[in-house]
Amino acid sequence: MIVQVETREALRNIDAIAAVDGVDAVFIGPADLAADMGYLGQNTAPAVTEAIDQAIKRIHAAGKASGFIGMAPDSWAWAAARDVTFMAVTCDLVALANTLRHQAQHARETMGITSR
Repeated sequence: MIVQVETREALRNIDAIAAVDGVDAVFIGPADLAADMGYLGQNTAPAVTEAIDQAIKRIHAAGKASGFIGMAPDSWAWAAARDVTFMAVTCDLVALANTLRHQAQHARETMGITSR
């Protein structure tokens, strides 16, 4: 089972969470965690990245897999440097928006409509 950590309370209890029988991995959601920490929209604020870094260390010390969502190459490299076990590379809303933009552009090109 994979559980997700997105609040300061969950961070404080990460050792107990990781110790629950059946928990195989702990996934960290940086956007929601940043918002809960008072850094809305600032996933890379130093306090947020430090909290995530410490959480990853504690997850690994508990012998569990760590997960992370990163939306750009710099976040992927950051996670790789910390030996994050698995990573999501986008989220549902970004993937949907990108797909819709691509489809709209394709439709305009097919119909001979110039971009506005």
